[in-house]
Amino acid sequence: AVERRYYMLLAGEAGRKDAEAALRERAVELVQALARAEVEARLLDDAALLQMLHVWSHPATAAFERPEFPGVTTFAGGETA
Repeated sequence: AVERRYYMLLAGEAGRKDAEAALRERAVELVQALARAEVEARLLDDAALLQMLHVWSHPATAAFERPEFPGVTTFAGGETA
């Protein structure tokens, strides 16, 4: 079996007061649109994003060890299916 994962980074509008809320709304809409196309998608919280960056940065050891990131705070509702 082959598993393929794709990641998207969305950029917000700098200087906008509600930039974080607007970006989150766009991300949720994208997840919902992909779900309608029968594509599994989810939003990553801070810890999952750091985990993904670790896998990209250290591919030789990523399969054997999972790093811990003390002090990482996550936002509420980190995953959406």
